[in-house]
Amino acid sequence: MSANLEETMKACPFCNGVNVHLHQDGDDGNAYVVMCHSCNSSSSEKHTPELAIDAWNARATGPAETNAAERPAPVTDVPIQSFAA
Repeated sequence: MSANLEETMKACPFCNGVNVHLHQDGDDGNAYVVMCHSCNSSSSEKHTPELAIDAWNARATGPAETNAAERPAPVTDVPIQSFAA
């Protein structure tokens, strides 16, 4: 697999790890996944390396990639209820 393809992959959205690689998978070898070797998260199986990388890169933004101004404000005005046992 081309190193150029792997250079286009983003860091892991879960652990922000950069030990992320493209793997050929499936019983007949016609499926591809992107896997983080730091936390073992992976993309879904796709039929081409490009589709696997696109799926990986299109996932939810990880905490390290989120600008503080884009993060929603924490909820602070919700009363906490106590329940008697």
